[in-house]
Amino acid sequence: LKKNGSIHWLGFELPELAALQEPEKITTFAKRLNTLGCNFGLFHVGREFGDLEHLRNVPLSHLKINATFIKSIEHDVDKQNFVKQISLLAKSKNALVMAEQVRSENSLHALILLGIDGICWLP
Repeated sequence: LKKNGSIHWLGFELPELAALQEPEKITTFAKRLNTLGCNFGLFHVGREFGDLEHLRNVPLSHLKINATFIKSIEHDVDKQNFVKQISLLAKSKNALVMAEQVRSENSLHALILLGIDGICWLP
């Protein structure tokens, strides 16, 4: 991969909870990946929000917000505020923010207004 310069397409993801179990090891692993030009991200983000401080030194390329916070987001101001805060946190680390299991166009429009960079669509 490195010969043709396409290693930057290689990435790894872990669930937020798994990353929080060994934050020092995950930080070391992610930094090694980063030096190789690989991406590292977390999915199911938000369920352990209070513990995210332990991952502040992990070089993340992206975060995927847990579907629990995405479902019917267009009708729930608390969810909107939470997603906006996760988005601000991720952007402060130059990471992209994605939403898991987006199921409606109304949710999609609400997420766009909240600054989400990408979605995982479920019809």
